[in-house]
Amino acid sequence: MDGFLDGFKFIFRGGFMMLPLLASSLIALTVIIERWKSFKRLYQTPSDFVPKVLAAVQEGKFSEASHLCYVKPFPVASILKAGIEHFKNSTEE
Repeated sequence: MDGFLDGFKFIFRGGFMMLPLLASSLIALTVIIERWKSFKRLYQTPSDFVPKVLAAVQEGKFSEASHLCYVKPFPVASILKAGIEHFKNSTEE
């Protein structure tokens, strides 16, 4: 507990400008944590999504696989959808 109080003493020795710096640091840390949690939840792909799409492609059900990718908002779904749309194109293209 003594080290914790020493930290506050150090901050108050810095003068008036240390308080706004401390407040803005806490606000920035809060925003960083909130954005990290939000992006993690938004961009986390369910573990069963990719096998479902690949199984549909292997069975030749391209429209079903494309629809599976279309309804999901994941970046991986967008990439797979683009690949499925261009699956029949030649290798050179």
